[in-house]
Amino acid sequence: CTAFDPPGVSRTREANAAENSRLWELLKTLGADAAWRAYGVDVDEGWREDGFVLKFSDAAAGRTKVVAAAEAFDQGAIYEYYVDADALYRRTLGVKMKVDETTPMRLVDHAELR
Repeated sequence: CTAFDPPGVSRTREANAAENSRLWELLKTLGADAAWRAYGVDVDEGWREDGFVLKFSDAAAGRTKVVAAAEAFDQGAIYEYYVDADALYRRTLGVKMKVDETTPMRLVDHAELR
């Protein structure tokens, strides 16, 4: 989840960082089992946006909470990651946009990264 540049809005890095700080304060109240910083990039378009990853033991309840937080910060979509039958999937779930697509990802053993 991020508070960077909602769809159709372009802000300075400082303004985006301030919004992300406000989002982080909200996310800390959601009762996630774990949370950590993350970022998304688009190499072709040349941008990076900072955000957060949250883990919930109850995925449905967590999804509802994160979608509400994303709506509060006018975000277009959230990503949800899950493992099913030894495959990793990324779901792009629309918040202010109409999208719901799932992309299979390749699981990589840490040893392969060396």
